[in-house]
Amino acid sequence: MKFIHAADIHLDSRVVALRSFYAQERVCLSKLQQRAFTSLIDLAIDEDVDFMLLAGDLFDSNWKDYGVGLFFIQQIKRLKCPTYYIRGNHDSENRLIKSLPYPEDFHIFDSFKPQTMLLDDLKLAIHGQSYSHYHIEEDLAAGYPKALPGYFNIGLLHTSGDKRNGELPYAPYDGKLLHAKGYDYWALGHLHQNQILSENPAIVYSGTLQGRHIKETGMKGCYVISVDEKEVKKIAFKRLSCLQWEKINIEMSSITNESEMRQAIISGVKKCIDGKDVEILIVRFFFMGENQLKKTISENTEHWANAIYCWLEEISDKKIFIEKLIDKSTLVQDAQKNENPLVEHLFKHLEEKVVKKSILENFSTEYAAIKERMPKEILDPNSENESSEDLQSQIKSFLEAKFLETL
Repeated sequence: MKFIHAADIHLDSRVVALRSFYAQERVCLSKLQQRAFTSLIDLAIDEDVDFMLLAGDLFDSNWKDYGVGLFFIQQIKRLKCPTYYIRGNHDSENRLIKSLPYPEDFHIFDSFKPQTMLLDDLKLAIHGQSYSHYHIEEDLAAGYPKALPGYFNIGLLHTSGDKRNGELPYAPYDGKLLHAKGYDYWALGHLHQNQILSENPAIVYSGTLQGRHIKETGMKGCYVISVDEKEVKKIAFKRLSCLQWEKINIEMSSITNESEMRQAIISGVKKCIDGKDVEILIVRFFFMGENQLKKTISENTEHWANAIYCWLEEISDKKIFIEKLIDKSTLVQDAQKNENPLVEHLFKHLEEKVVKKSILENFSTEYAAIKERMPKEILDPNSENESSEDLQSQIKSFLEAKFLETL
């Protein structure tokens, strides 16, 4: 026996198209949602699965026209196997769902009580309950029946997670209770990151088919589950998204010029695309640490965005978009010191409360004006006395201004 577990498709999600850059074609995320769903149907046909599970949020809202609904019907009719679907929080109140012309093999679970659907030929029992409204705070799984003996039992549940972890109130469950039900597989929806929480029994979030924003990074898709003798043998993740969102951190402390920035950007992007079937990449760059440049990224965002687009055009034939540049770096104070090693050396010794005569005397004209005002302790590296912080600060400021005028 083989089946597909998918969830959180949000077919009618209303999302804004990304800004295009010069000759780049605009990317419409809502169209990519539909493309991912088409790929899901293709996968079910290619894998010749016995049935498919949809664990909630097939649609995103209470849409007012049939366009997306009819697209869904056209695709689902291509299947040669039954589909089992529970409504989640997003599609719980969608009025048009009830009036769509579903095929006979498409089954929606009741929203008022737990329901069990059987496939006797496969000795399969699927237990589930749809949402009746958006906020379901009670533990729906607690009302699910015990496992049916002699059958492979599946629990279909749309949930925010284990209530003991303080998750948001969307049908939170008790982890111990899920195990106690005796089911072989729990097909979960609501969380958009695919993850296997337990292997025995299998407790699995399939995640969404296609990331819709920067909080949904990484590969997205569904799971294909293989069962033999009522035992889960394999849970295989299948990527269905052609678009991938990523966050890339750029450490500024080791970047002193634009060439080094280019290398850091290219390196970060290559890690996201090398060896991966990524058609479209959308990136949010975070600039971290001490900025060694003359200006912060945020002072000239447009310049850096244009530069990054040009650099990425050189290395890849993929569509790469910048979602946002976030500057969290801090500009190094007195950055001009790095431009002149002699000045940098001087201030290094000032911070150590030691000024070497050999350095100061190279600037005799400027130094003579303040020499008589400087305590001997500062000039004598062997002195155990320390001048006040205020005086050192005054000397430092005076030297900085004078030396920068003459160098």
